[in-house]
Amino acid sequence: MITKVKVLILDKSPLMRKLLFDTLSKDAGIEIVRMFKDYKDIKNFVYELSYIVDCIIVNILECEEDFINVLLELKKYGLNILCIINSEEQSIDNVKQILGFGNIKFISHGANLNFCDMNHVKDLIVDEVYNVKNSRIKRVLLNVQKAIVIASSTGGPKIIEYIFNKLKVKLDLPIFIVQHMPDGHTQQFVEHLSEISDYKFQEGRDNEIIRSNCVYIAPSGYHMLISNGKRISLNQDIEINNVRPSADILFESASRVYKNGLLGIILTGMGKDGSKGVGYIKDFGGITIAQNQRDSIVFGMPKSAIETGNIDKILSTDEIIFEILKHAGKV
Repeated sequence: MITKVKVLILDKSPLMRKLLFDTLSKDAGIEIVRMFKDYKDIKNFVYELSYIVDCIIVNILECEEDFINVLLELKKYGLNILCIINSEEQSIDNVKQILGFGNIKFISHGANLNFCDMNHVKDLIVDEVYNVKNSRIKRVLLNVQKAIVIASSTGGPKIIEYIFNKLKVKLDLPIFIVQHMPDGHTQQFVEHLSEISDYKFQEGRDNEIIRSNCVYIAPSGYHMLISNGKRISLNQDIEINNVRPSADILFESASRVYKNGLLGIILTGMGKDGSKGVGYIKDFGGITIAQNQRDSIVFGMPKSAIETGNIDKILSTDEIIFEILKHAGKV
């Protein structure tokens, strides 16, 4: 199997982003992970993406304000940078003196890059991308920290029981669940799940340190959040979507902590809880799944989430189990 070079594209022009994408995507050894129009868009994601991306292609005009500072900022993340720039060699030499050589390569085209110029420089771009593959900068980086968040309501307990009865391997990550239940019933639900699965289930406790291979269920009557210190936080703030706990609250807080390492799942249930939260997960680079209508007891929550346009996959329960294992790197 080909090990692809994973590439980001940063270019203000929609036309040029498409042109670069079309040019590079034709090569079987290159994968375009994501495209951005400016540094303001990329800066919220570049730290997390630096774990998985090999190279960023920056098409930039020398006259653009602050372009050197943008390159300096990107350079900090240890990414290999391929800068396509409309500048003569002398100007590039001056830029190199400021930036240093390190992990930045330049391709000069001497004019505003267009379709004709792309035909001229595309081979140079592909060659430089492959140079990254063959001589990657070695970075000592921690693995992306992963987690899973699940929202369910009417019909959810049976689905959750089915999922964890099928999960026979440890996922080595934490799982957080909002299951809408009457007051006092979540502890009974925890005890029942503990009887049918080898996972450790418990109600979330305020200020508790989060651990892998533990499933935290939001206690009825309390919103459950994830803090930046990887602790659980509980509160009894106002109901959201007429419920407390709210999946929107959990999903938003978890997305800010786990970012592109987060998988969000919307299961069966009435109402629209979680439909706003999946937007936060997508904003931070995570993955979102909704249960399909056939397997949902009540299709309200999955349908509302799907209608937002922020759901990546609509799946059966068994397919969701596979995606959980895939997210955890177990398949």
